[in-house]
Amino acid sequence: MTFLSRNRKQPKLLRCADSLLFLSDWCFGRRLVLSEEEAIRKACRMTGLNDFGTDLFRAPLKLICDSTHNGPPRRLLGRLQLKGAVISSLAVLLKIQAEVTRHPEILDEEIRKPIFILGAPRTGTTLLHRLLARDPAHRAPRFWEMVEPFPPPEESTYENDRRIKKYKRALSLLYYCVPEFKAIHDMSDMHEPEECLAITGNVLTNPMYSAIIDGYENWYSENLDSKAVYEFHKLQLKVLQWKFKRTRWVIKSPMHVEHIASILDVYPDACIIQTHRNPQEVIASTASLFYYFMKYYYTNPCELVDGFGDRILDVIVRTLDKGLKQRKQIENWRNALFYDLSYRDFIRSPIDALRDIYDAFGFEFSDLAARRMKEYLDVTPKDKYGKHVYSLNP
Repeated sequence: MTFLSRNRKQPKLLRCADSLLFLSDWCFGRRLVLSEEEAIRKACRMTGLNDFGTDLFRAPLKLICDSTHNGPPRRLLGRLQLKGAVISSLAVLLKIQAEVTRHPEILDEEIRKPIFILGAPRTGTTLLHRLLARDPAHRAPRFWEMVEPFPPPEESTYENDRRIKKYKRALSLLYYCVPEFKAIHDMSDMHEPEECLAITGNVLTNPMYSAIIDGYENWYSENLDSKAVYEFHKLQLKVLQWKFKRTRWVIKSPMHVEHIASILDVYPDACIIQTHRNPQEVIASTASLFYYFMKYYYTNPCELVDGFGDRILDVIVRTLDKGLKQRKQIENWRNALFYDLSYRDFIRSPIDALRDIYDAFGFEFSDLAARRMKEYLDVTPKDKYGKHVYSLNP
């Protein structure tokens, strides 16, 4: 499999960091290798708290920490980012537990008829998510509030929250180091919704870790307590809506495909949209996404892609198969609301597809929502940040 994009020279910052990697290992190696005890200790010191409220993070934390001791050479910036992200996620858990202890009324918040968008990666879920977010009745989580939910966002300051600039700068570093990533999935606009991998990532449950953490993929597919993960997911949504409510949430992530049963256990009135696309296009595009994600973390990801296409194929087949089996079981005994959306039909006529979705779920498709969606389509051309080019050819 080949990964084709604009031919760019490696950014100067990345080349300098890589050239200093050996020196940094010699001088600061112990600071770049993470242990479970150190991660927990630093999160507790950062927050002044010690009650996590859950043990969900412990198994993936061990895998992540073990990976910092061995495996292929990692970029200096990637190693620093991974260490910082883990400690920040643990700090979020501590803060959520402390906030719920201080304000138990948060637990009384109700999440009514959330819309879950699920489908294999690269099937139009991002566009669908952003269009649905244009409806003033909807609340779709943004990246900055998922990774840093405290203080809980308030409607009066939501559009100019201090966290917006902070995380915009953080993502600009990612796009500088791997410019191709922006064409694949642009997250630079902090006012746009993002997939809730950032929420489940706070308990270190994020399928993207499979690309850079040995053993993570097997643990995720065989040992994950998905119902408990979605219970945490719901708890964080309650925190986020505590001071800023809308009629319903719109949630999106490819990970939801294989956890439909758990979603409906935790959100029994969920409305589920599943997107569908030609598998050949999905596999090639997904492999490209994972490759450029690895490029940020590894000094030479090309050495790691032997059999990569087969691996991505296995993951996608396993995920879709689990989701299909769950849907067949659920639809036999539960009045669940599902809507299947063809990628080609959606891209050909987005507004018509959305109108049909609203009708299927019994929601009002207001004139204001339709106008905002059309305005978004008018100003957001495809390939705005460059064409994402990829191929299944060897």
